[in-house]
Amino acid sequence: MTAIKNAIFIKEQNPETSVHILYRDIQAYGTENEALFQLSKQLGVRYIKYDQERPPEVQENTVKVYHHLLGRELEIPQDLVVLSTPLIAGEDNEALSKLLRVTLDENKFFLEGHVKLKPLDFATDGVYLCGNAHYPATLREAISQALGAASRASIPLAKGVMTIEPIVSVLADEDACRGCGLCVALCPYGALEIAQTDKGRKVQVIPVACKGCGICAATCYVHALSINSYTDQQVEEQIRAFLTGP
Repeated sequence: MTAIKNAIFIKEQNPETSVHILYRDIQAYGTENEALFQLSKQLGVRYIKYDQERPPEVQENTVKVYHHLLGRELEIPQDLVVLSTPLIAGEDNEALSKLLRVTLDENKFFLEGHVKLKPLDFATDGVYLCGNAHYPATLREAISQALGAASRASIPLAKGVMTIEPIVSVLADEDACRGCGLCVALCPYGALEIAQTDKGRKVQVIPVACKGCGICAATCYVHALSINSYTDQQVEEQIRAFLTGP
């Protein structure tokens, strides 16, 4: 959107200026951004889409670009070429995600707990996100998200306590645990850790971080872990009762 806004500013200052925007993809989401996009076209800004395999070539007085709709190469006279740089994720996001035990998306931005139900919360309790930590946000979006994140953070601060889920993972058979660390690597909430005990390397559950998803219990090949109130025996009895009927 930066290029579109700059193009509108140039055309408003000097309507005779010829402005071309070469793009791979335009994401003018929302009514406000769509209105700016339409306004730029009304002011005479020309848009030319190019393929990533055939990027534009900047020469001394022209810019050569292949127009895939026309099927031929265009030479656009230019006095000034402006490169619009994208906003990318911070270099320390990956290290910070491991420290806070939160997840990242494919672009290395922080990922919310749920796009609809928890847009400002992480899956890890007590950590919230907003603005460019989430995605390249506008100023208005960043402010509204910051207000929302602050409101969410104020709830446990006002209560003074946090209520955790009663159904969590438990080390049901400590002797069976081999301390392989597979469950630790797969836990999306960082609720497991390997500790040295009198019986050797054993997994330990952090109840306050556990969400009871059951990934650890399902992947433990020695059946050392189980979910509280959802042991294998309990689940098998429920299935047996359902199949046999009253």
